[in-house]
Amino acid sequence: MKHRKYSPIISIIICLTLLVGNLSFTSIAASPRRSKLSGINAVIYDALATEITKIASGNRNSASIDVNVNLKNILGSAWKSSYTAQDLGVSTIASGGYFTGETDTAINNMFHYSPSTIVEYLMSDMPYELYWFDKTSGWTAPGSISAYSGTTTYVEIDETTTLTFIFKVASGYSASNSSGTTSVNTTKTRAASNAMTNARNIVNANSSKSDYEKLLAYKNKICELVSYNTAAAADDAPYDDAYQLIYVFDGNAATNVVCEGYAKAFKYLCDQTTFNNSSISCQTVVGIMDGGLGAGDHMWNIVHMEDGKNYIVDVTNCDNGTIGNPNKLFLTGATKLSNIKYQAKNVDVKYTYDSSTTRQFSAGELAIATTDYTPSNNNSGNGGSNNNNSGGGGSNNNNSGNGGSNNNNSGGGGSNNNNSGNGGSNNNSSSVSGGNTSGNGGSSSSATKTVRVYFNANGGTIFYQYMDIKVGGKYGFLPYAYRTGYELVGWSTSPYGMSSGSITANSVCSLTYNHTLYAHWKAVSSGNNDSASGSSSDTSGSSAGNNNSTSKPASQDNWGYSDNPEGSSEANREARKNGDSNSKIHLVADDMEIDISDGKVSVSNVSDSTMSSAAYSICGNNKLKLSKPLTKAKTVTIPSKIKANGKTYTVTQIGNNAFKNNKKVTKVNLPSTIKKVEKGAFSGASKLKTVVIKGGSKKTFNKIVKMIKASSSNMKKVKFVHQK
Repeated sequence: MKHRKYSPIISIIICLTLLVGNLSFTSIAASPRRSKLSGINAVIYDALATEITKIASGNRNSASIDVNVNLKNILGSAWKSSYTAQDLGVSTIASGGYFTGETDTAINNMFHYSPSTIVEYLMSDMPYELYWFDKTSGWTAPGSISAYSGTTTYVEIDETTTLTFIFKVASGYSASNSSGTTSVNTTKTRAASNAMTNARNIVNANSSKSDYEKLLAYKNKICELVSYNTAAAADDAPYDDAYQLIYVFDGNAATNVVCEGYAKAFKYLCDQTTFNNSSISCQTVVGIMDGGLGAGDHMWNIVHMEDGKNYIVDVTNCDNGTIGNPNKLFLTGATKLSNIKYQAKNVDVKYTYDSSTTRQFSAGELAIATTDYTPSNNNSGNGGSNNNNSGGGGSNNNNSGNGGSNNNNSGGGGSNNNNSGNGGSNNNSSSVSGGNTSGNGGSSSSATKTVRVYFNANGGTIFYQYMDIKVGGKYGFLPYAYRTGYELVGWSTSPYGMSSGSITANSVCSLTYNHTLYAHWKAVSSGNNDSASGSSSDTSGSSAGNNNSTSKPASQDNWGYSDNPEGSSEANREARKNGDSNSKIHLVADDMEIDISDGKVSVSNVSDSTMSSAAYSICGNNKLKLSKPLTKAKTVTIPSKIKANGKTYTVTQIGNNAFKNNKKVTKVNLPSTIKKVEKGAFSGASKLKTVVIKGGSKKTFNKIVKMIKASSSNMKKVKFVHQK
């Protein structure tokens, strides 16, 4: 068997200055990992899921994704603009000009930020949407929520931050046909969505069957469409569509998959299915399999059935010529050998969960039934008979009615789960679809009522068609939605606007009947993130906002965070690792335009060509750090903002040794946007007499002065002026 383990390459960013095709799932049940997230992790998951879906459908060409987070909203009443060592529960805030490890940990713990959990959950919930992602090349993200401080006595955190997640694109979907880049070939991704149409046709063709029959049909169809791809399982084979469900549903008999493709395909079909019993769900799990086609890394499925038990489905090993063919490893039970290891009941195959699986799933979710699944009469399809239904007028604790058909539904008069039919009475009247509705003369009572909420994207693209919630409970999760050229305003029960019926995650459901929520949009400028043409700064080959520097020592290997999507050569990677190459923008004066698309820098519209060059490093989304001043100037003015490629960048840092040993400068004008002055910034600037800080409050002025004095020892004779 072959399942490629993913490579969670995380750049640990401790930047003391920078705060850091129309596809739809069937129901919320398709995203069980998301329901376990809250706070900042839920916000990031939702934002990433939206952009990942754009990539999958061919509507985004960059896999470098900026996520904007309001940290003040995350903490709520616990929010403070500054934190002392006592607040954080640490002994020392900083040492040697850097936050201590315990400070970094304390800041992260405030927000419970866990990028690896977010990405693991996305991979688990989105077997189709991440088909373009080369998990063996990995992903990068800030490893911490960063803050800044001018002293060792407190930590300050901005209200908002932007975190950049970078996913590496598989070579087959890369614009450059090479691995390790973030540039997406949208022509190929649009074509891939055709396979999903074929998959949904399979679901539609089996919609009238019982739940068990649907699952069996899906397993059989996958085995009919593909065979095991032995060549792709070789250790030196690339991670490509042989590991995805695209090759299963592409209609090409010559394309085959390894176990990962089998398992993802089965889960996708299940996710697209409206089961007669809504408790049925399917997950992919990974680990080691002993037996079958050989021991090794493996991916298979766990299916939770209506009887409340979990069963193994190993589609790979149910295929022709395998140890489980045809159904020995389909909805099979197992003997528990340890908390993470199970022996299949019917064949000599053992399954051991790996750590990525045990991190995501509870022990109960991974526990396997001791016996094989047996189809029940309650699992019949449309038109089937049901033992829990009585004849005309009879009463039953479950259902009554004339000619009851379908799972726990009544016949004549009764229209919904556990509802009465002609004259029938019912004690279990809780309903998913329409709830507690009696038939002709029927009566029912319920302690808790559930209604179905449908979602209308109103011209956009949406993940989910509906969800089931309890009356009196909060709506909670609302689906991701996007629309090219528009920004989502919110959801409403009214199709005409948000003025009435506005619904948020915290809104309480007071409607006692099935209803629809409508997405409402507002148009945005042409530079929005939905462009697939690459014309916007977000999706250009090397967006400025995708490069970040770290305040850790230069020797720290965090280059992956500022990876250039077009520069995949080893030389370029080494240059970025050492802080060179595309991580700098060279300026000539304050009033200018700079173009950084495709990793190349050009300067135009220079107002004063007599000034020599300065260098700025990108240190965050729309933020710059002065790396080197205008070396020949006596008076140096650092602008508060710089326009680059249509974006406006705020200057927030003075870099390490920026003015070191500068024998020319006598006066420096700084903007009040400065958040950090790094160590040695003015060291050896012997002729520096005056530092003017323009704008900002007195508190901001004092803060910047403290940072400057702390950065260099020769600041005692320098005069600091606050210019409002």
